[in-house]
Amino acid sequence: MNTKPIYVSQTDSLKLRLRLPAFAEHKRFREAAHQLKAELDRAIIVNDDALSDDIVALDSFVSIQDLESGELEDYTLTLPELSDAALNRISVFSPLGTAMLGYAAGDEFSWSMPGGLRRLRIVAVSPPGVPAVQS
Repeated sequence: MNTKPIYVSQTDSLKLRLRLPAFAEHKRFREAAHQLKAELDRAIIVNDDALSDDIVALDSFVSIQDLESGELEDYTLTLPELSDAALNRISVFSPLGTAMLGYAAGDEFSWSMPGGLRRLRIVAVSPPGVPAVQS
């Protein structure tokens, strides 16, 4: 269990909470909806303009590093209907998408993925429209 606080904007929180019931109805997405709800419940919700640019939010560009393999991956965190694996646009309802939400550049965390537990570090975050630059 990750205990470090996460931060989510009011707009993102509202968008996600409105989608949770529909996802929870489908067996395939029930666990993902449950995990995302748990993360939103523990999040510190802030005004949109108070959310720092280095916090992972919807439409952020994110560079993450797997702490076991050292592999770097770049993603854009999106709503499910905008996700596209070919473009590295990852849904916030996916295990990795839920895991990243609300963390800041430099944060490390562990998350259970379909392939097992992963230890990850947020290397860089850029707000929507600005490509991530590794620090």
